[in-house]
Amino acid sequence: MSTSEDNPLTSLRISPATLADYEEIKPRPPHKGPPFALIRTNEHPDLPLRIHNYTDKATRWHIGDPLVQAARALITERTTGNIVSRSFSKFFNFHERPAYKPTGDEYTSVVEEKVDGSIISLFWYAGQWRMASKAQFSGPHVSAAEEVLRDLYPGATSLLDKEKAYVFELVYPRLPLAIKYTENKLVLLSIIGKDGSEPPWDFDWSIFPFPRPRVQRVEHGTALNMKELKALNLANEEGFVVKYYRTKDDRRPQRIKVKFEAYLAICAFDRYSPRIIVEDYIRARAAIPSLDWANVVKPKLEAVRLANAESRAGAADDFGGEAWLAALAALDARVYKLFEEKERELLRARETLRSAGYDIPGPRSGKERGPFVVKIKENADSTVQKALFAWDAGAGDKKVIESFLKAVVLPEDLKSGEAVRVEAVP
Repeated sequence: MSTSEDNPLTSLRISPATLADYEEIKPRPPHKGPPFALIRTNEHPDLPLRIHNYTDKATRWHIGDPLVQAARALITERTTGNIVSRSFSKFFNFHERPAYKPTGDEYTSVVEEKVDGSIISLFWYAGQWRMASKAQFSGPHVSAAEEVLRDLYPGATSLLDKEKAYVFELVYPRLPLAIKYTENKLVLLSIIGKDGSEPPWDFDWSIFPFPRPRVQRVEHGTALNMKELKALNLANEEGFVVKYYRTKDDRRPQRIKVKFEAYLAICAFDRYSPRIIVEDYIRARAAIPSLDWANVVKPKLEAVRLANAESRAGAADDFGGEAWLAALAALDARVYKLFEEKERELLRARETLRSAGYDIPGPRSGKERGPFVVKIKENADSTVQKALFAWDAGAGDKKVIESFLKAVVLPEDLKSGEAVRVEAVP
């Protein structure tokens, strides 16, 4: 086991100074455009841990750099740089230029189902098992993973090696997914040592209670046709991960992604259009039966937005990288702002009516109703009026919210079902 820092893909420590250099936004030859960072880092809120991920520009301009390749849910100790947890190093779709190119001399190739979910790392630190998503130590995906581990696999951590990281795909149907799953699960993808090593190709995974990706086929010394695999388009599946073991004892398999066209089409249309983003907001807001914007509604909606952003990050390579993520984030912000402004207008109109002596909700007699209707029309547009009339009719907060959400008038472009697409800019 190497203890040198010569290769960040295998070393047990990466200098904090080196990490700081890669995090710095500065000119990065041969790129001649604006300066950029090679990795992005998030800090643990309580522990001296940092989680690192490559940036989109780094994968296009510096993909040959071992630290860029290694920085995928890579967790280090802040002051020492010691490796705490590794995930898979960066790997590519089979048709992309940097993808591993099989030689035909590999000992074994394993074709596994590519599970559609969110990467989760389970690792031991400071006396206990901890979880992280691809880029965060907390948040909706981590909370969901902790719940699934606790509820579905009690006692499973007693079987685990504290010197290794366990890399899962979190399947949690309440979080956005293109593939329709019906149950929660943590699918064990691999076990990764701090030096980047993994189990051999014939490892016995049945010693753990966790489900594994379905193995489509195993080949010894036979070349695989990636286009044929891609053309299979299996129903309700994302595609395959092909793992190449170059020798019988290879502990560092090379991976290639093969995504079905049908899956990419579902992703583009069903998950990444303005209309779907609006529907996601409406669904999330309708599930919060409160009008306490500051203390209840806003924090819950922000958690939903964070979960959506993390889910999209896994698809960024297929649709335009960071530029595509930025376009979706801008669209998110626009949708949230539109509905937030209308909801705040509703709350202001309610207070105005109360100040004028109309204690909503009603109901009101015919004599009282005339001036009340006039007052509503003076203080609110049609969107807010419908919600206020529902209120006056005695509807609870949940019904008022549903009435308000249905009444918001959308610009035409936010009704579009066309997927958001961008061209990656070097």
